[in-house]
Amino acid sequence: MSGEVWCRQCKAPLSTQPWSVCLLCAGAFCAAHVIERKGVVTCGECQRVRLAREAASVIADSDEALVVALLGKDVTSTVGLSVEHIVIESAARNRLFKEL
Repeated sequence: MSGEVWCRQCKAPLSTQPWSVCLLCAGAFCAAHVIERKGVVTCGECQRVRLAREAASVIADSDEALVVALLGKDVTSTVGLSVEHIVIESAARNRLFKEL
């Protein structure tokens, strides 16, 4: 079928199942072949790159945790608990692209 999207790893069609796009390589993958951590999706091949980027980031684990705690408290007190995941994902996503 023309225009069909396929899992980059197992080649299964994605039109009939949940799927995501890896933040780092932009490949499309079925749910079985992605790793979601802190709301950020990466594929198995990019997991090593993700961990290296987090380790090299100018944002330390403790800084990320503090930002999430402070912004999370503010957001949940003004908007509600249903959006706390946005703060967690944003902090994790930003950390991947902040380098020395």
